[in-house]
Amino acid sequence: MYYWARDARGSSAEIDYLINSGGRSSAIEVKSGKGGSLSSMRMLLETCPDCNDGLALYSGESAALPQQKLRFIPLYYAGSPAQGSFD
Repeated sequence: MYYWARDARGSSAEIDYLINSGGRSSAIEVKSGKGGSLSSMRMLLETCPDCNDGLALYSGESAALPQQKLRFIPLYYAGSPAQGSFD
């Protein structure tokens, strides 16, 4: 498990966790509320082709944006084998 940070002048970004499991790399963001722009996540997914998808753990409902390689799941659902993937 890793952490990602980008410290560019005037534009910093960070991802809470990067994991590699079964040959797949995923970015994970943990949010305390129901929303957020996920700009760091979007930046990472656009610039790093080795990162397969992004997962946001938050206090909202399950949702998926396959075209953006993003999944949203409630915090209480974290670690469930039924999370699925886009492949």
